[in-house]
Amino acid sequence: MPLRTRSSFVAVAVAAVAAADAAAFLAAFLILPTVAQAQKPHRANAPGFRLFARAFVEFRINRVWCGVYSSGDLCAEGNTEDLVGAAWPKNSPQVYIYNSGLQVAGTIQDTLGWAWAGDTTGAFFFDPKGTTQHGQAIEQVWNHADSSDRADWPAAANVPEGDPSAALFDPSLRGRPSASEGDIWTLMWEGDPDLSAGRPHPLGIAVETRGLAWNYPSGNNDIIYFIHTFYNVSSACAADYAAIRPAMREKLLALGQRFQSLNNTKFGITIPVCGYGIKDLFVSLAADPDVSSDAGNNYGSVNLPLQMSYGYEDNFRRTEGTYVLPDGLGAPPFLNGYGIAGFKFLKTPQVAGGDAGIVLYSNTVNGGLFGDPQNVQQLYRYVTGHLNPALGDSFCNYSPVTDHICYVKSDGHADIRSFQTTGPLDIPPGGSVSIVTAYVFASAVATAGCPTAGCASVTPGDPRKLTDAVGLATSGANLVDSLTGFRGYTDANGDGKVQGSEFIAVRGSLIQKAQLAQAIFDSHFLLSAAPESPAFFLVPGDNSVGVFWRPSATEATGDPFFSAASSPAGPAYDPNFRQFDVEGYRIYRGRLDDPTALTLLAQFDYAGTVMKDYLGAVQPRPTCAPELGLSATPGCLVNFSTPTAGTAYTVFTSYDISYSPLVQVRLGDRFLKATGQVFITAADTAVTGGATWKPPLEDTGVPFVYLDKTVKNNLRYFYAVTAFDVNSIQSGPSSLESARLTKGATPVAPGSNYDNKGSLAIGMFGRGVNMTEVRRNGPTINSTTGVFSGPARVATGAQIGFVGDFIAQVVTQSGETSLTLDSMDLGSAYDLIPTTYWFTVTSPTGSVPTSVPVVQDQFNGSVSLSGTMEGPPVDDAAAQRYGGDGGFHFSFTYDLSYPGNYYTNSYGRGCINAAPGFNSARCAYNGARWFSGATETFAHPNQGN
Repeated sequence: MPLRTRSSFVAVAVAAVAAADAAAFLAAFLILPTVAQAQKPHRANAPGFRLFARAFVEFRINRVWCGVYSSGDLCAEGNTEDLVGAAWPKNSPQVYIYNSGLQVAGTIQDTLGWAWAGDTTGAFFFDPKGTTQHGQAIEQVWNHADSSDRADWPAAANVPEGDPSAALFDPSLRGRPSASEGDIWTLMWEGDPDLSAGRPHPLGIAVETRGLAWNYPSGNNDIIYFIHTFYNVSSACAADYAAIRPAMREKLLALGQRFQSLNNTKFGITIPVCGYGIKDLFVSLAADPDVSSDAGNNYGSVNLPLQMSYGYEDNFRRTEGTYVLPDGLGAPPFLNGYGIAGFKFLKTPQVAGGDAGIVLYSNTVNGGLFGDPQNVQQLYRYVTGHLNPALGDSFCNYSPVTDHICYVKSDGHADIRSFQTTGPLDIPPGGSVSIVTAYVFASAVATAGCPTAGCASVTPGDPRKLTDAVGLATSGANLVDSLTGFRGYTDANGDGKVQGSEFIAVRGSLIQKAQLAQAIFDSHFLLSAAPESPAFFLVPGDNSVGVFWRPSATEATGDPFFSAASSPAGPAYDPNFRQFDVEGYRIYRGRLDDPTALTLLAQFDYAGTVMKDYLGAVQPRPTCAPELGLSATPGCLVNFSTPTAGTAYTVFTSYDISYSPLVQVRLGDRFLKATGQVFITAADTAVTGGATWKPPLEDTGVPFVYLDKTVKNNLRYFYAVTAFDVNSIQSGPSSLESARLTKGATPVAPGSNYDNKGSLAIGMFGRGVNMTEVRRNGPTINSTTGVFSGPARVATGAQIGFVGDFIAQVVTQSGETSLTLDSMDLGSAYDLIPTTYWFTVTSPTGSVPTSVPVVQDQFNGSVSLSGTMEGPPVDDAAAQRYGGDGGFHFSFTYDLSYPGNYYTNSYGRGCINAAPGFNSARCAYNGARWFSGATETFAHPNQGN
C-alpha cells in the first residue's frame, strides 16, 4: 500500500524580489595590543603609529606567544618583563626565543655605469647586537584576530591574488583577509638613507610579511608560519610593478619614487629612473634562541634534510618552580623539561635543480669566538661562506662549500645565535621573490642518553650524520637527533639521499611537527576546511518567506584535506578523517545585511551518517587509550591495532554521528593515571562543543526547502543558508561551518489580481483510493455470508508531507511522490533479529528501491524511523523570478512507526500486562494496525501564498 502525495495547481507571474549578497563572515579572536621595551640590545623604535594597526602585536593564535614588530623583529621581547620574545606554551614562564628576523646582503647591478653600480650592501632587519638596524615600518602590523583591525583591513593585506606570491596559497584562500585562524600582516623596507650604520647605503628592498597560525591539526597548534616576499623597489617606473596585485602595486610604486628621492638627495647621485637589478642576493633567517631562563646554557644545531635549525637548553632542565607543563607535553614519551625551538625553511627561491634550501648554517656567539657580523660587508662574507680572517672573521669548523655548515659550537654551551641562509637570487626592478618559514616548538623525546630532564649536557654532535644515508643505516644519528624525535630513516624514493620526509619520527616531536609543517605548506595551507556555502534563493509570500537551497558542492567533492589525512606515510595521517563530511544545513535570518547579526532559525542533519573510529578517540572510555598502550578488549570495544609509523590502521568501530552526543578526545589530551585508568584533560562534543550554542543533531533529514512563517509583511529580512560538517578532531575542529552569505527578501500580501491556487492530497492509498478518510473503524463480518463489510483499517503510524510547506509560486505542474511498502522479512524481537522492510520510493526523478532493517521492541514500545525523499522540481521560469532556477526541488518527509511485540505477536502477554491500547475486558487490541503512533505532518492542502 503506497503512502504518497499528489498536487496540482496553477501559478501566474509575480514580481521578482532582488537579492542582496554580502561578504563572508570570518570568526576570529580578540587580541589586546602591547608596546615594546628593550632588555638586551635590540631593535630601534619603529616610527609612526596607526589608529587600527600598531608597531607591535602579540601573535598568540595557538599555543605559541610571539611578539612581532613592524620594523622586522620576529618573536621579540615586548614592553614588560613578562613579554619575552617567544614563550611556549603561551602564558607560561617557559622562554624559547629572545628575538629573530631577517638579514639580506647582495650586490647592485654593475652594467648601468652609475655611482652604486657593483656595490655590495644589505640590511639588518634583525640585528642581535643592536647597533646596525635598518628596518623601518611602511605599514604597521595588522592583526586579523583584533576586531578593530578587521574592521579596517587594507586591501593590500588580503591573501595575494593575481601576482606571483598567490601561488603559495590554495585558490580557495586567495583574496580572503586571512588564510589561517588569524593572520598578521605588515610591510617594511630598508630604503631610508638615514639608517645606514654599518653599510654604505641602502639596497632597495621592501619586505611584505604575513604570519599564519592554526590550532589544528594536532601538532600544528605549536607552529607559526611566516611568509616573506622581497620586492626590489629601486624603480620609479609604474610598468616595472605590473605583475604585482593592484593594492600592493600602488604602495610599491610610491616606495620606489620615495627611495629615489631620499637617496638621490642624501648621496648626491642619480639613480636610474627605472631602477636596477639586485644580483646574488642572500637572505638569512637569524635568531637568538634563549631557551630557558639562562641564555648562557644553550646549544644550536641544524637538520639539513629538513631545512631546519634549532636551539635547546643543554640538559633540558626546568627552573620555573611550580609551573606544570600541559598534559601531552611533559608526559611520556617526552621529557618533563624544556623543549626545542626549530626554525624551518618551507620554501626558498628556485635555483638550478630546485629550491635553494639552506645554503649555509652557522652559530654566532654573543661575545664569543665567532661573533655576530658587525657590518653588511661582513654579513655578506658570512652568508656566502667566504670568510676572511684578515678582515676580522673567525674560522669555520666545517666546510661551508661542501657541508653547508660553517660553525657549530660544541665545546661548552653559551649564549648562541644562529643564521640559516638561502640564495643566491636575482630580483629585477619591480620584481619579487618569496620565502616561507615555520617556527616549530616541541618537547624533547626521552632517549637512553637523556631519559629525564637534568641529564648530562647534550652537545650538538656532528650535524652531517643526518645527511649520510649509509651512516644512518649503520651507526644511527646523534643523541640530540633522537631527542628531536628521530627514530629511523627509510629511502622511500630509492635515490640514496636523505630527504626530510623520509625520517621516521615520534608523533609530537620536533621532526614530526616539522614534517607536518612542510605537508601543510605543500598543500598550499589548505587544512581541514569548512564546506562550501550552498546556493539558495528566497520566495517571499504573504507573511512568509520560502527558502530553497541546493547541496553544498563539498558533498560531491569531499574535504580536500582528505588526500593528506588518508596517507599513512604522511605527517598529517588521521585514520578517523572523513572525506565526505557534510552533516547538515542551518537557516539563519536577521533584519540587517550583517552575517554576524543573524539568528538561527532551523538546523537539519542527515540521518544514518557514521564515523569510523580507529583510535579509540570517539566516545572515549576510561579503560581505552591505544596511543598509551591500552588497546584491547574488554577495556576497548575492539582490539585496536597499533601499527608502526607509516603503516595504516586497520581495526575500527563505528558510531552513528547523531549519537547522544558524539564526543571525541584529541590525542595528547589524555594520559594514564597511576591506577591505570585514563584521565582526559579535554574533550569535544559535536556540534555543540566549544560553546557554539548550536542545537544537537537529531537525524532530521535534509529537506532543501524551508518556509519561514514568523515574518511580517513589508519588512525587509536577510537570510543565510550554511552547510556544516562533522569530522575527526585530530585534524581540526570537530565541526566547521561555511560562511554566512546573505540574501534579502520582503514578504508582501498578494495583489487583488494575483491568482495562485493549488490543491494537495496526502494520505494512505490502496488500489488508487485514498483510504485515510475511508474507514477509521475496522470492518464487520456478516454473520450469514461471512463477508467483510468493507476494507481493513488503514495504517495510522505513517505520515508523509511537504517539508516546510507547499510553496505554490514556483511549481506549475502536477506531480506525485510515494513511499510504497513492497514486502517484509520477519525477524524476532526477543532474539534481536531485525525485520527488514522493503520500500520503493517513487518521485518525479524515478523509482528507487530501498530496505530498512528494524529491530522490534520486545514489549509495548515502538520503533520509529524517518527520512526525506525528493519531490517535484520547481519551475525554472518561475524560480528565475526569485533568483533561482529549475535545479532546485521540493522534498518530502516521511515518518514510520512500528509497534512493539505485544501488538503484533503477543496479544495475550500485552493484555495480561495491561499494555496501552488493549481492551482489558475482551483482551483485544483496539489500537492502530501495521504502524503505530502519530508524527508531525508539514503539508497543508492549499497554501495559497
